[in-house]
Amino acid sequence: EGNSCTKLSTKITTLPHLRKIDFSSNPFGRFDKTIFTLTKITSLSLAGINITHLTSSIKALGPCLTRLDLSENQFGEFPEALTSLPNLSTLTLSSVGMVCVPDQISKLS
Repeated sequence: EGNSCTKLSTKITTLPHLRKIDFSSNPFGRFDKTIFTLTKITSLSLAGINITHLTSSIKALGPCLTRLDLSENQFGEFPEALTSLPNLSTLTLSSVGMVCVPDQISKLS
């Protein structure tokens, strides 16, 4: 946590059994799509990594991802890409700059 990492190594893809990963407080700014090749991840923390949006690539994590922490990023509005994560049971969006909980959140059930 908080290692000042700005880029994700593609060598992480050589860890096919990895289930939990925490990139909290690393200043990525935008998130490398390499993480979306780790389709067996069940828990992912992207808290405080200075991202402002999620791409639809996150749907690749859908089958296994049950916990996602996006707190302390500045989305402003609900990331629509989250609706493609059908097995998500825990979603943390604290301090993301949202002013309301949107109707789209019901698509997560």
